Amino acid sequence: MNIFDTTVMLEAIQNEALPPLFLKGRYFSNVDKFDTHQVAIDRVLDRGLRVVPHSHASSGGANIGVQGYETAFYMPPELAPKIPTSAQAYLDRTAGEAIGGSLSPEERAAKKLGQDLARLSDSISRTEEKMVAEALFNGEVTFTGEGFAPSNNKVVFWAEDAQKPVTEVTKKWSTNTTTADAILGQIDDASLTMVKAGGIAPSDIVMSSKTYNQFLARLAKATDLNTDVANITPLSVDQADAGARIRGVLGALNVITYDGVFEDLDGTVKQFVPDGCALLANSRAKTMFAYGAVDTAQNGQVVIVAGERVPVSYVVQETAQRVVQVKCRPLPIIGRYGDFHVLKNLL
Repeated sequence: MNIFDTTVMLEAIQNEALPPLFLKGRYFSNVDKFDTHQVAIDRVLDRGLRVVPHSHASSGGANIGVQGYETAFYMPPELAPKIPTSAQAYLDRTAGEAIGGSLSPEERAAKKLGQDLARLSDSISRTEEKMVAEALFNGEVTFTGEGFAPSNNKVVFWAEDAQKPVTEVTKKWSTNTTTADAILGQIDDASLTMVKAGGIAPSDIVMSSKTYNQFLARLAKATDLNTDVANITPLSVDQADAGARIRGVLGALNVITYDGVFEDLDGTVKQFVPDGCALLANSRAKTMFAYGAVDTAQNGQVVIVAGERVPVSYVVQETAQRVVQVKCRPLPIIGRYGDFHVLKNLL
C-alpha cells in the first residue's frame, strides 16, 4: 500500500483531523461539494411568507408563481497549505532500526503522515471558521494572500445598507444605567426583524465571554435569564471543545458564549466572535458551506477533484524532500439575509 496515495491520505485526514469549529458546525452544516472550480451562490429574494387563496372545485388551483431568487457563480480562491513530512524516513528504516515501541516502520510512517495531514487540515478549519465569522458579523468574506487587490478580494452578501441585518445599539450593555428591560427590548426588536425578514426566529444569541459578563451584570436582578442546568440542552462535545458554552436560556434563546481564537496572518491573536457584538442565529438558517473543485497532478496529467479536503504529495527534486499538501476551495454562503442579525456597539 502506498501511504502517499490521495485515497489513503484522505482516510488519514478523516481519522486524525478535528471536526468543524463552532460557527461552521452549528450554522453552516449543509455542505455541498461542486465538481467545478466555481460554486453557485443562490440568494433568496422572495421571503416566502405569502398565503394562498382557497380554490373552488372548478378553478383547478391557484398559481402563486415561482419563489424569487438570484444565482451568482464564483470561484473561491484555493487554500493549499503544505509542509515537508518526515513520514518517508520511517519507511526507509529497517525493522531492526525501529525503536521505542511495537509499531512497524509502515505503521509509524502512516501515523506520522496522519499527524502532518491533520495539522494542515486543522489550519484550514480555522481559516474556514474565520470566513464564517466574517460572513456572519460583517456580511462579507475577505480573501488575503498574494495576488488579491481590493477589487477582487471579497464576496459581499450585504450589498446594500437596507439589506444589512445589523443594529447599532444606542444603549451600551457596559453602561450601568442601561436596564435589563432595555437590553431585552433590543433583543426582542432584532428577533422580530428576523421573523419579518426571513420568516425564521432566532434560537441562539452568541457573544464573547467579555460581552456576556456585561450582559449578565445588567440582568443580574432580572428573572428572564434561566441558568438552571436542568433546563439547558448542552452543546455537542465537539462544539464545547471549540470553546463554546451555553450559559443559560433567555425566553426561547440559548445564550451561548464562544471564545475561540485564531492567529491571523500578521501574528496577532484574534477572536472569532468580536467583543461588543452579539449574533442572533438559528441553526436551521438557509446557509451552505460550498467547496469548489481543485486541480491535482496525477500520472503527468491535471485532474479536477471535488472534495472538502484533497491531500496530495510530491517530492521536491532539488532537495529530495517529500512534501504533503491539502487543497480546497471553501466558501460559506448565506442564502437569506434575514436568517441572522447582529447587535453591535454593545461595549
